[in-house]
Amino acid sequence: MHLNGQLLFKKYLQSEFFSGAKILELAPALFPSYYEQEVNDPSIEWFGLDVRTGFIEDQSANMRFVLSDHEFTYPFEDNYFDLIFSDQVIAHVRYPWVWLAELKRIVKPGGRIMTIGTASWPPCPSPIDCWRIFPDGMKNLNDFVGLETQFCICESAEYEYYQVPRSLENVPNAINRNTGFGFTQQAEKVNRLKLSLNKWMQHVPYLRALLNPVCMAYDTVTIAVKKQTEIN
Repeated sequence: MHLNGQLLFKKYLQSEFFSGAKILELAPALFPSYYEQEVNDPSIEWFGLDVRTGFIEDQSANMRFVLSDHEFTYPFEDNYFDLIFSDQVIAHVRYPWVWLAELKRIVKPGGRIMTIGTASWPPCPSPIDCWRIFPDGMKNLNDFVGLETQFCICESAEYEYYQVPRSLENVPNAINRNTGFGFTQQAEKVNRLKLSLNKWMQHVPYLRALLNPVCMAYDTVTIAVKKQTEIN
């Protein structure tokens, strides 16, 4: 989870959550997770699942948390969830086509599988790091397992968040589009300081070589739907 993922969730996915829904969040960080707190609807049954220990926070207080013994077979009935959500998970899945087929099995007909997957983040093994996926990749994965792609975009919402001026976007060494700074307050301060300096340094030819790139992340956001007529 990082800042751009949080911003894209609010922009595109949060409105998909509805009262009384049965939700599965994959590899949630903390309890309650950031996204459960953002949705903030006590009528939702919010489940969490992971397949290994060592990369998740303590979930002992989460009565709906499941630790699966198998990375591609989850202990839920067919057609069980209204929504399945993951942020920064698909990059760490060995075989995403197998994984997505299992998610399809446990989501209800008409239900949605929503993913935020990094497109630009540097290597971050947890414990492995396999994939950077763009919209064409997600659309073909969905097609392969028989899901309908309702929405798919690769975007950085951080430009709007940091109010990056258009004049700075194409200045060499002013912006690093291949990474991000996470979501800590200290990281945010550093990025804002860089942006402030670069805004005026770009106009001084002799100082342009000293520009310190502002870090921006890109992620692919996807909403896939299981066909209403399909029952496992």
